[in-house]
Amino acid sequence: MCSSRPGRDPAVIDFTPYWRPPLYAEAVVIVDGLLWYDLPPELLAVGADDPRWHQMLIRALIFRLVALSGLAGPSWRAGEKEAARFLTAAEAVERG
Repeated sequence: MCSSRPGRDPAVIDFTPYWRPPLYAEAVVIVDGLLWYDLPPELLAVGADDPRWHQMLIRALIFRLVALSGLAGPSWRAGEKEAARFLTAAEAVERG
């Protein structure tokens, strides 16, 4: 948040540092591919050599679902097509 008063320079009054593991970023890319670019579920095996991979995929899917639900609102204006995409991706992650 940036605050400013007349005659004064703006100042940052809120700073929230956050770090995510690089593996999580990879999982977000894979989940995005599953959701919106019809990439094959076989890509879920990309990071399978890391024991945290499955958890990162789950978290990436939750992140995208929460972000979309925030945009869609309580009436789920995103529609049934988006819901079906998430169901398909969730099933692939569960199997993966």
